[in-house]
Amino acid sequence: MNFRFAALAMPIALCGAAPEPDLCARVTAITPLACAQSARGIALAVDDATAQRLLGDAEAGAERFMSRFGAAPPGLYAVYRPEESLPDGTKVQALRTAGFTAILPWISPKFRRAQIETSVRAGVTARMPGQPPEAIDAAVKADIAKLTLLFSDEAQVKLEKTTIPHELGHMWYGRLYWPNASIDGPSHYGAPGPDWLDETAAILMEDDASLASRTEQFAMNYRRYRADPAKATPGLRMLVDLPAFFEEKHPGADRVRELLEKRKQQGAQNSPVIVLGGAEIKSANNLDDRFIGFYLQGTVASSYMIERSGDPKIFGRIGAAFGRGETMAQWLANAEPKGKLPRDLKALQADWLSWLDKRFPAEPAKPA
Repeated sequence: MNFRFAALAMPIALCGAAPEPDLCARVTAITPLACAQSARGIALAVDDATAQRLLGDAEAGAERFMSRFGAAPPGLYAVYRPEESLPDGTKVQALRTAGFTAILPWISPKFRRAQIETSVRAGVTARMPGQPPEAIDAAVKADIAKLTLLFSDEAQVKLEKTTIPHELGHMWYGRLYWPNASIDGPSHYGAPGPDWLDETAAILMEDDASLASRTEQFAMNYRRYRADPAKATPGLRMLVDLPAFFEEKHPGADRVRELLEKRKQQGAQNSPVIVLGGAEIKSANNLDDRFIGFYLQGTVASSYMIERSGDPKIFGRIGAAFGRGETMAQWLANAEPKGKLPRDLKALQADWLSWLDKRFPAEPAKPA
């Protein structure tokens, strides 16, 4: 062995980066689930392959967070997905005690399917009173078969790829700009800032396929609006009103808070609330349900603001301004560079409409 090189190598080893903490070791006494870890968090699931896949979903979101907000996600995250049951609220609290600040309880496809079958069976039994068990079973099987594409294993993997980083994005955004605020992860409308950026922050954590789908749905509805603005429904008019969007309360906020209050009255406030992705099941054509339009508008408005400002991390500066207590109008008017973004809301709305016309041009008339 060349001892001269060995002696030179020793100081390098001693001065190297400290080893990463073994995050999985923190949870061995909490749950027997398989654990996969990164430097930023863990994923807990029924087996190593599933845990590693869920970790990859979360890590992809973390990378997107840094690209859009210019900062690493604050604290450590944990995705917790048991197989046979709902996530245990006691274990969620134990994970929090172990140092994980963004905890996402998640329902497994197996348990989800069991819940769906229970619900379907109850509905079939109600509509087929007095029928023999064999007829009930056949009807249940037929109804569940209609849901195969929606609740297949492939669909569940796709749902997790989109929704896990989305839900973590809510928590990362809130804790980055309001580190001392009490932010209830399950409600995800609890950050003190405006709801539009809370939701947009989460949308921006989704993969490219999801964002492209939302953009396509927006385009379809925007073309319905521009075909005859005077006859547009309220939902379509809201879709193009950017200043109103900046002031709007999240259309789902009251639904979530009602659920949390109901659970509190039932003595279940410490059990986790599970996000089922129901918004993705609704028809994107129903823009009079503002719930859908809010998501589509956030997706396209984020593209507009990134393009016009020339800054892919523009939301980091907007989030910091909200953390300081500024409004959107105040941020537009402050001394920070804005690229080609107008400096007041009225001019911004006019510029937004002009941008939409160019981004989604009218389709050429079809020949008679």
